[in-house]
Amino acid sequence: MQCGNANYYKCIANRLKPLLDKIISPIQSAFIPGRFITNNVLIAFEINHFLKNKNWGKLGHMTLKLDISKAYDKVEWSFLRQVLLKLGFHDHFVQLILLCVSSVSYSFVLNGRQFGNIIPERGLRQGDPLSPYLFLLCTEAFSSLITRTELTGQLKGIRVSRGAPSISHLFFADDTLLCCQATIDSMECIKNILHVYGKASGQEINFHKSVVVFSKNTSDTLMTTIAEGLGIRRADKHDKYLGLPSIVGRSKKIVFDSIRDRIWRKVSSWSEKQLSQAGREVLIKAVVQAIPMYSMSVFRIPDGLLHEIESMIAKFWWNSVENRRIYWLSWDQLCTSKFRGGLGLRDLRAFNSAMLAKQFWRLLVYPKSLVGQVLRARYYPGLSILKAEPGSRPSFTWRSILSSKALIRAGYRWRIGDGRTSRIWIDPWIPRLPSFRPQSVPNSLPPPTTVCHLFDYDSSDWNEPLISSIFDHNDCAAILSLPLTRAHLPVEIVWHFTRSGSFSFKSAYHLAFSQNRLNIPQSSSMNSPTLKKGWQGTWNAKVPNKVRVFAWRLGTNSLPLGPNLSRRIPGIDVLCPLCQAPEEIDKHTFLLCPFARMVWAFSDLRWDVISAWPSNARDWIFSVNQKLDKTDFNLFLVICWAIWWCRNQRWAQNEVVSPEQTIAFARNYLCAFSAMFRETSDIGIGVIARDSQGQCLAWTALRLHKNISPATAEAWAARIAIQFAARHGWPNIVLEVDCAPLHVQLVTFSDRLSNIGPIVHDILALSSSFSHCSFSLVRRSANEVAHTLARNAVSNEEGTNILPIHSCNLVLTDLPS
Repeated sequence: MQCGNANYYKCIANRLKPLLDKIISPIQSAFIPGRFITNNVLIAFEINHFLKNKNWGKLGHMTLKLDISKAYDKVEWSFLRQVLLKLGFHDHFVQLILLCVSSVSYSFVLNGRQFGNIIPERGLRQGDPLSPYLFLLCTEAFSSLITRTELTGQLKGIRVSRGAPSISHLFFADDTLLCCQATIDSMECIKNILHVYGKASGQEINFHKSVVVFSKNTSDTLMTTIAEGLGIRRADKHDKYLGLPSIVGRSKKIVFDSIRDRIWRKVSSWSEKQLSQAGREVLIKAVVQAIPMYSMSVFRIPDGLLHEIESMIAKFWWNSVENRRIYWLSWDQLCTSKFRGGLGLRDLRAFNSAMLAKQFWRLLVYPKSLVGQVLRARYYPGLSILKAEPGSRPSFTWRSILSSKALIRAGYRWRIGDGRTSRIWIDPWIPRLPSFRPQSVPNSLPPPTTVCHLFDYDSSDWNEPLISSIFDHNDCAAILSLPLTRAHLPVEIVWHFTRSGSFSFKSAYHLAFSQNRLNIPQSSSMNSPTLKKGWQGTWNAKVPNKVRVFAWRLGTNSLPLGPNLSRRIPGIDVLCPLCQAPEEIDKHTFLLCPFARMVWAFSDLRWDVISAWPSNARDWIFSVNQKLDKTDFNLFLVICWAIWWCRNQRWAQNEVVSPEQTIAFARNYLCAFSAMFRETSDIGIGVIARDSQGQCLAWTALRLHKNISPATAEAWAARIAIQFAARHGWPNIVLEVDCAPLHVQLVTFSDRLSNIGPIVHDILALSSSFSHCSFSLVRRSANEVAHTLARNAVSNEEGTNILPIHSCNLVLTDLPS
């Protein structure tokens, strides 16, 4: 058990975080915004690929994967202080950090008895927000030692190709990879660096767990000498680096079999018969399909393995008695969006393509990043990655990233800017056209002509007569719709499928999924607005998840009704279990069956709406949703589910349930669910007051029986807060709000005629009664206690005078994260 004040850690960590990118070298990728673990993975994979294939030359190379023993626990505080001062931090700030680090105490339980408090003399506390950043600063000293020896020529890193940057080390938190030439001098230099760094910082290398790998052209004698001199085990390859394979050979399926095994263990460990399909959906999306995500970010997983994983997921989803499963819908339909008639599961091939496209985009947009420099020098020197080819003896990671080039080409375009480098007929630059390129035949202007030749610089607009003479009507309209600017903006690459122009994984996934389905026959109605609106209404119904899943199965004709069963299981009895009708179709089960008609009669729902059956169950659900209000539609879905439940009870256990019992069960079930998620027009207001040290001074929470807009509610809460402060007689206050429009009004009062204008006027009038009053905009996460109080006020009929238990801990931790 470790004790410390988390609030101080958060404050200092928030101050330190923006500086890290400027003072931490690019070989460290952990915990720094804008840097990713995959950067180190890609560089390390290229280095290992280089070692594996280097069988020429007299000079060999080696990589050392070091295991640092108890890395956080052995950091000397005196060393941390010197590092911080050397990096230029002010002595006062350094003292604050050391006070946080040294104020930790430990206690432990032995044989049921508690012992402590033990005051440590070194080490960083794991689990708090500050320690990871402090550890990075300590390892930066290690990095500086290596870099200095490299600059003086004592140590030479590895260049995977001519023109590539020299890589001598890669750090990710306490995971360390050293790269250098395989020489005795390098060995001695590394030993000296490890000795100096260990003595100063307190860090110790576990040589028994560390591994050294050599290139093929290194002699056995030299490899043995270096390994024994370092006291490190020699291996043919590093098994894994940062949790991923460091080498992928010919049999890729064997390398990635561990992914399938992990998924199989998860799926087989869950008790399927105790889970509804809604529960299985949650487990599939939240757990199973997240397992291969990390590997997919840098590797193209074999299609055969992805098919096996999808089969396992489908078997888990379509569970039935005695493990005899019937696949009522195709996997492609399960992966379709919920608002297009699917279940929204991930298509793993499209998911893999989108993850790799994300890496491709980073290399395209940030070519000067360390990983960009390494890959560019190796595979496409002097070219854009859009023109890159596999090259000779490419690594598996490079081939994986390059496989997403078609996806990037389908989604990127150029923002023309000044148009000087955008080629008219070759580059994608027209957003409204399918390929972002002109469809006209290029017969009037030579191919090298750029977009700037279409400008009329006198009017700062397009040269409309010239454009009309070159392009057809569609191209002309699309070009003239592009706005131009007088500023000479550079040509920039943008992602077409987001409003911001920045690449997003979500849009790339949907693009990849649609490309994969180009050859799959689809109904023309799948993308219709009516269909989308109908499914939205069904999935957004305020009913339990399993009822929504049931409604989806009913609408997609995937329930085990008579015709569906007879097609898959010849000879099975297809009589209606409730009335013994000769054919059990969906219309009969839910509408025409005497049992169903009695249930609907007891429901008090409009029979003229319920009885109007269109061509199929899907359109029936959509039609009822349009004609009934939300409350009645929720009851309609639950009654359909209850009818299906009674039908199954009769079919499986010969249990007879009366229509009266069925409708009572449906109503009670819906009421119990609605009580948990009660909708109310009332608003809750929570106010908490702190002093300058963050200590809670007072709080209040109340419920207003008013049906007002969210913006008005925010303003109302601010007025109550400032009235609360005035009653307590505090002379100096800072009113923190998390609503940006309200903050603008409080600071500028620019929109006096708005609905909240009178409330803002009251707040500003009250503010003049204080010696000092200012208004601050904070993130919602920094105002969590007030929101918790507001939610608690809404959940109680009367205002509460006791601070909720779940708010007590938040009072202590309510600082920006």
